[in-house]
Amino acid sequence: MGGLFANRWLVVVASVLGLLVGAGPILIFASGVFLKPVSAELGITRGDLSSALLLGAICNAVASPIIGWLLDRFGARRVMMPGLVLYALAVASFGLMQAKPTFVIPLIFAVVGFVGAVQSPIPYAAVVTQWFDRQRGLALGIATAGVGLGVALLPPFLAMMIGAFGWRYAYFGLGIAVLVLAWLPVALFVREPPGLALAAARRPELGRTADRSDALPGTTAAAAFR
Repeated sequence: MGGLFANRWLVVVASVLGLLVGAGPILIFASGVFLKPVSAELGITRGDLSSALLLGAICNAVASPIIGWLLDRFGARRVMMPGLVLYALAVASFGLMQAKPTFVIPLIFAVVGFVGAVQSPIPYAAVVTQWFDRQRGLALGIATAGVGLGVALLPPFLAMMIGAFGWRYAYFGLGIAVLVLAWLPVALFVREPPGLALAAARRPELGRTADRSDALPGTTAAAAFR
């Protein structure tokens, strides 16, 4: 019992670290630090970058239900492990942005936004809720605090990186940070509870229904509404 308790809180710690470099802190809040140096070097307006950022946010919203469906079907670990690698590469590709051809910058933002759905709170919350029955609210609150920490810590850190190495290398370093802070903790600690993972492996259809609570038999929608 003690080992299980330790393991499930390590899932929460891994979630905090992963969400430090989540899609919100990187795609939305950290972008403001890059606006001035990127627009100055590439000779584009801040409005152009803001439009690309909006496109990335829209793609992230579109991809979120898809990620949710994949989590239900395959489980969090099997979705997050390759997804985080793609996300790290996509973030690093910000450092390759060029003013021409003109579609390159919006395309990179769109890819980061779409792949970044794997770095939203959705997969982390899915795993945390599987591990916790009691103290579930506390665990979710701690796990998603990583988003706020990322919003607070990333911009000043990236400003320092830009001043020391330039904005391109800052983006490359951000891609590496995703691998260190998100992929590595997920690889070490994030997984479904043993019983749920074994059941899903034996019967794949359980992966889509294992998160449901047992329903009371014979309760109609009208009766439940009343």
